Order: sequence, then C-alpha cells, then structure tokens
Amino acid sequence: MNIRASLVIRSLCILALVSAVVVGVLQQGAVAQARIEHQALLKDGEEVERLTHENTAIAPLRATNELVMGLRQKQRELARLRNEVVQLQAQAAEAAKLAAENQRLASFQNSGAPAETNAVPANFMPRAAMTDMGLGSPEAAVQTYLYAMFQGDVKRVLQCQSMQANLTPEQEEDQSGSLRREFAVFPGFIIAETNIISPDEEQVGIQASPGGVIFPIHLIRNGNEWNVK
Repeated sequence: MNIRASLVIRSLCILALVSAVVVGVLQQGAVAQARIEHQALLKDGEEVERLTHENTAIAPLRATNELVMGLRQKQRELARLRNEVVQLQAQAAEAAKLAAENQRLASFQNSGAPAETNAVPANFMPRAAMTDMGLGSPEAAVQTYLYAMFQGDVKRVLQCQSMQANLTPEQEEDQSGSLRREFAVFPGFIIAETNIISPDEEQVGIQASPGGVIFPIHLIRNGNEWNVK
C-alpha cells in the first residue's frame, strides 16, 4: 500500500471517529433535553396534583365561609330587631304614662268635681288645634309626634322617630288601635320645660294638663329634621 492510500484510509478513519463522537454528543444532548422535559412534566404533574388537592380542600372551606357569612347576616338582623323592640318598648312606656294621665283626667271629668284652680296657660296646645307641623324644629316635632299618636297614624309616628321599625300591616293596625284607645281623652299638651343638650340634641318636657306629670321627650337632629330618640 502506498503512502497516499494510507493517508486516505487514515483520514476516513478520523472522519468516522469524529462522526461517531458528534453523534454521541448529539445523542447525549437529546437525552439531557429529554430528561429536562421529563423533569418539567413531573413538576407540572405535581403542580396539577397539588392544585387538585387544594381545590378539593377549598370546597368545604367555601361552604364554611358561606355559613359564617349567613350567621353574621342573621346576627345583624337580630341586632336590628332588638333595637326595634327596644324602641317600641320605650314608645309603649311613654304611651302608657300618657294614657295614665288621660285616665286621671277622664276620671276627674266624670266625677263631676269642680274645675281645677290652675288656669290654663297661654302656651297650652288643645287637642282640637293640633296639626302635623312637620319636623323642622323640636317644638314642631313634639306636636307632630303627639298628633300622630292620638290620630293612630303609626306610619307618621315611626317617621317621627330616629330609629325606623318595619311593621307588618297587621302590627300597624294593632298599634293604631292601641294608640287611639290610649289617647282617646288626650286633651292637649304644654311644653313645660326645655333642656338644650347640644345644637343637635334637646330634651323637651311636656304636660297633658297644667300641673300634671312632666313627660320627657328626647329629640335629636338628623339633617333638617328633629326626631324622637
């Protein structure tokens, strides 16, 4: 074999070796890439499994959260109803005091006893002269409140108050009848005293008759209106 043939053979061997090395490198790169992709797929699978597990755990938490929110709503509703009951109880107590005074006056009139020696003050507002004066001032609010009471106008009575109550038609009818009965002999009223607590709060004392019991009515300002507290 001559030298040229030997060189050719050597070159071919070298090329074959290089090709083998390149193929090996490429195969190793492909394997490495496959491993990377496999690891990524494993991580994705783990993430999917984790999210699936979390979603499964979240479902009862959502139900619990909805239950808690429902309970909180019921608690707020219960607090509102309690406030309305307190307001109605205060109103009933006030009406009972005025009713007792009215009964005293009715008993006095039916007994045929001589008229009281106390002269009727100039600021006495007789029942027949009372009207709905609106809520623009404490004095007007007091007259409107008492006028609505002996008229049995439950809606207007509630509008005069600072805390609103929601009554059913049956409750309104019952309250209206009670007010009409309790204030059947209501003669009128006198503003006997006024206590200015602040520019937005006053307490007015009224009498159903000269020299009678003084009933306090607490009022607060809401915007341009005065309401019974």
